[in-house]
Amino acid sequence: MSSELSRAARGLHAGTPVLALAVSALAWLALWVAVTAGGGAGVYASSMSVGRTTGSAAMFLSVWEVMVVAMMFPASIGFMALFRVVSAGGRLAFVRSVSVCVGYAAAWLWLGVVALLSGETLYRIGSVDVWLEGHANLLAGGVLVLAGGFQLTALKRRCVTICSHPGLFIMRHYCRGVGGAVALGFRFGLVCLGCCWALMVLMVVLGGGSLLLMMLLTGVMFAERALGWDDRFVKIVGIAGIALGALVVASPDAVPALAENARQWVGMQSTAMHMRLPIQGMVWCHV
Repeated sequence: MSSELSRAARGLHAGTPVLALAVSALAWLALWVAVTAGGGAGVYASSMSVGRTTGSAAMFLSVWEVMVVAMMFPASIGFMALFRVVSAGGRLAFVRSVSVCVGYAAAWLWLGVVALLSGETLYRIGSVDVWLEGHANLLAGGVLVLAGGFQLTALKRRCVTICSHPGLFIMRHYCRGVGGAVALGFRFGLVCLGCCWALMVLMVVLGGGSLLLMMLLTGVMFAERALGWDDRFVKIVGIAGIALGALVVASPDAVPALAENARQWVGMQSTAMHMRLPIQGMVWCHV
């Protein structure tokens, strides 16, 4: 039984969570359709302001959740597969599988709400957007250093260990029933949020939701958590992020695309704020 659970934790068990992977595939398809419909340019997908309208805030959080499902579900295949093994059987097996996915996705709403509130606060500070547009390389480099530095922290190591080896976590927090599945998914989602929040911030600012960058970061998180390339791989990613960030700060022309993407992100926020548009480009997608 222990070897069966070990295989499941790697997502290799015959009970691999097809539901989670199918939902993730649909989320990727939705993002691709959004990009195609926008002709590859920036697609305004959300609002940064809670104070504007409830509808625009809900749109932002909806798009945010689609991105979370697309990027995070594949990396959490080990957890989903192990949960399927532990909770197998019974007429509510499918409902429990759906419930654990819902709880997991709900945990990531916290970061979406923080983004929503911080965007409004940031652009209410006078002329900060103008300064950021003129120093986009500092923003781009700073985000890279932040994400790279977080890779080297004890919190990252602790969270990625739980995410890549979720057996003990499930044993501690598993409860029967639909409510227990939602609670377990939410708890595990918070751990994954602690593991990957910096990479998600990097994704939003640099490339503004670029599908290529999303795929790259999804691959990194999949390697860290689903394949178990933790510790050494995590440190390599962190050091690479810090080095690239320092290069962008010191020499913006070395990697002009990163500074330009950061500048476009700031420009979209600034334009939407100054024009009081109901829909803003916090999450905008391009190829």
